[in-house]
Amino acid sequence: MFGAGKFDEHATRIREATDADGVIVMVLGGKLGSGFSVQAPLPIQAMLPELLTDLAANIKRDLIAMGIRGA
Repeated sequence: MFGAGKFDEHATRIREATDADGVIVMVLGGKLGSGFSVQAPLPIQAMLPELLTDLAANIKRDLIAMGIRGA
């Protein structure tokens, strides 16, 4: 999704405070609910599907190694 997200203000603060090229802010069960905001140039955004797929695979592998069901 392109455009400002629900947590865009927080993403801006984090990006500026860290002098980052891009940030992803994901909130689970916050006072505004759950959601995410991405601030990054298009070339970085284009890398996100592969990056997030790898992240998900690593999390799943770690959960399985810890014997947590549902992984």
